[in-house]
Amino acid sequence: MLWERSLGCLSAEENRMITIGAGSGMPSDQLAESVSRIEESLRADLPDLARATITEIATGTISDWLIRCPLDFPED
Repeated sequence: MLWERSLGCLSAEENRMITIGAGSGMPSDQLAESVSRIEESLRADLPDLARATITEIATGTISDWLIRCPLDFPED
């Protein structure tokens, strides 16, 4: 049950990133905002999870997305 809740949180943020794409903000700001949203979502859905674990899950998730990202950006 915990696994399903956490996957829901992570999938929601990944879908948001795919839908919105790269915004006009700095990439580091966008990544920091995604980490924060994942942490907030996990804290709300899994309140008994340790803060350090939530941070590790959030940063690991962003790292995984960056590895899988095709980095195929349109040229200006």
